Amino acid sequence: MLALLLLLVPLQCCAANSVALREVVPYASAGSGTEDPLGAFGAAALLSLPSDGLAVASFGAGLWVLELATPHIRARRHRSVLSPGHSATSLASLPGGCLAVGGDGVRLVNTSTRSANFEGTSVSEISGVNALLASPSPGIGLAIGADSGLHLLGEDAVDCSAPLLTRSANSTLMSNDSDLQNESVAGMLSPGLLPGRFVYALVQLPSGEIVAGTDDGIWILSRLDVKVAPSAVLAPGSHVASLLPLPGGGLVAGTLNGALIFRSQDLRPGGRPRATLAKGSAIWGILLLPDDDGLLLGTSSWSAGSKDRGALLFSASAWQSTPPAEPSVALSAGAVVWALALLPHGGSGFSIGGAGGASVVVGGSRGVELFDLADLRTKVELGYASWGVAL
Repeated sequence: MLALLLLLVPLQCCAANSVALREVVPYASAGSGTEDPLGAFGAAALLSLPSDGLAVASFGAGLWVLELATPHIRARRHRSVLSPGHSATSLASLPGGCLAVGGDGVRLVNTSTRSANFEGTSVSEISGVNALLASPSPGIGLAIGADSGLHLLGEDAVDCSAPLLTRSANSTLMSNDSDLQNESVAGMLSPGLLPGRFVYALVQLPSGEIVAGTDDGIWILSRLDVKVAPSAVLAPGSHVASLLPLPGGGLVAGTLNGALIFRSQDLRPGGRPRATLAKGSAIWGILLLPDDDGLLLGTSSWSAGSKDRGALLFSASAWQSTPPAEPSVALSAGAVVWALALLPHGGSGFSIGGAGGASVVVGGSRGVELFDLADLRTKVELGYASWGVAL
């Protein structure tokens, strides 16, 4: 369902928003043309990998691994992670060095393999997977947010420390070889939580509570147990497509009508957001920049009178003020942005964003674009009174 919502985004109404922003140019990109699968289908989810790598889940194009250690990005696609024409929509890093890839089902993928035809190991055939959360509580290896609610897999079912995964008599996973194979594994799948809800996003708060973004608001779960009711349901009626915990215990929730900012004391029954950012835009991705607490929102048009604005960067003073101020910088201006990620350092061959500098990665309708974090901070400090781009 989330994939359907995302793919409907470009069809929304497109009247202009009159906000002047500084537009930042990416220093590298992949999939910028429609002849490239990443550009044709778009990047739905991003995950930073060790050694300058980036995993990209793509609508209709499966899983890609971008190798960033050279001046020219090399894309290595895992072509058969999902059946042709199906989507990869979500990613999670698992203990043992592999990825969980969600879409139509969930597969474990060893990204260190060089095989272009590597399919991974099926651990769940749940359809309509929108979000994954690794190791949410003891004994649970993976939480799966889907169109059918919230599902849980036991630790043994997603144990990828053992290279070959096979089915044993007691439905747990065992290891007896050197590579993950294309075995289908039953695993230990719990009964669904939040039945009747579409679960679009999953995060864990510093308190240990699990937060689910659904088609009917934000559900806060003190325990992943079908017998335990949510401790709070916030913003009922909202479609919540993205979530980000804040260091102080607060939460940012991306909806189809802006990003809701909750303080830690607001995360209780009856709690209300302190502020809303980027009203009128759908918020698909959220990223808090290190050190200066700038807040980056991946947006698209949604409500009447809005248009695709790219990723909007709010300085800390802008989004934390009352009322909040406008964003000052736009990345991938004019594009639909579905995913955001931070690379701790750029590829060693890059003259910009390399040499130990961190990079911000934007994934969306233009594929993948990389931006130098230091350059973004400079643009924010300069403000947006000049160099304005009307979005």
